Amino acid sequence: MSARAVVVPLSDSTAPTTAHFLPGVDGGLRPACAFAELVRDRLAVHGVMLTGTDHPDAHDVEPQARLALDAVVRKTGRAPDRLIGYSYGALVALEMAHQAVARGLSAPALLLLDTPVTPGPQKAPSPVTMFWYIGQGAGLDLTLAEFAALGPERREAEVARWCATRSPGFDLRAARTVYATIEANCAAWAGHTARPWSGPADVIIAEDSAETGGGRGDWSAVFPGGYRTRTVPGGHRDVLSEAGAVALARAVTDLTAPL
Repeated sequence: MSARAVVVPLSDSTAPTTAHFLPGVDGGLRPACAFAELVRDRLAVHGVMLTGTDHPDAHDVEPQARLALDAVVRKTGRAPDRLIGYSYGALVALEMAHQAVARGLSAPALLLLDTPVTPGPQKAPSPVTMFWYIGQGAGLDLTLAEFAALGPERREAEVARWCATRSPGFDLRAARTVYATIEANCAAWAGHTARPWSGPADVIIAEDSAETGGGRGDWSAVFPGGYRTRTVPGGHRDVLSEAGAVALARAVTDLTAPL
C-alpha cells in the first residue's frame, strides 16, 4: 500500500473554525470522536488518517506531515486553523505547522494532548509497549512483562481477541495491521528531530501522566514564544477516552474561547 493521507470529519459540526486531529502511534481516529462531538458547537474536528505508514515513502515524520498537510489543503483550500496532536500525532502536527509556514500559508494554532516534546532527537517508546496499551484499553489481562514474553503471533492473537470484545470485526488481520502501523511510527518517532515553534501553542496535561503530570512536563524549549496549559484528570490513555472526553472538551473550549 502506498502512503497517503485522508481527512475524515469526526462529527457533523458546521462550526466555522476547523481543527485537524493527528492521532497516536496506532493511527486510530475513533478515540477522538466523543471529544469531537462535545466541541461541535465551537470546533469542526476532522481527523487526518495516515495509511501505508510502513511504506518507504512515509518512514519519517516529515513525509507524513507533508502528506497530511497536502490532504488538508486539498480539502479546504487553505492552511488548517488549528492542529491537535495526540501522543505521536503531536510530532506530526508540529512538523505540519512548520511546513505550512514554509509554504507561505498562515500559521496554524497548535494543541498538544499530553505529549512531551523537546527540540532535537526524540526518544520513542517500544512498539510492543504501545501494542500492549491497545490491548489494555480493551481489557487485556496480561502485565507488560507477560505480554512482551509472548511470541509476535501470540501477542497479535491476544490483542485481536480482546479488541474484538469492544469492536466487533476486529480480527487477527486488523491486529497485524495495527502492529505494523505502530512499529513503523515508533521508528519514525525515534528518527525525528523536532524544531522549536514560535507560533500559538497550547498543551493539555493529564494529571496522572507518567511523563507530563505533576509538573514533570516542560515545553518552554519547543515553544519559546510561550504556551498555555490546561490539566485534565487521569493518565495519558484517559485523555481521549469516553470518560475523559468531557474534561478534555471543557479544557479545549476554554482555550479556544474568544478573548
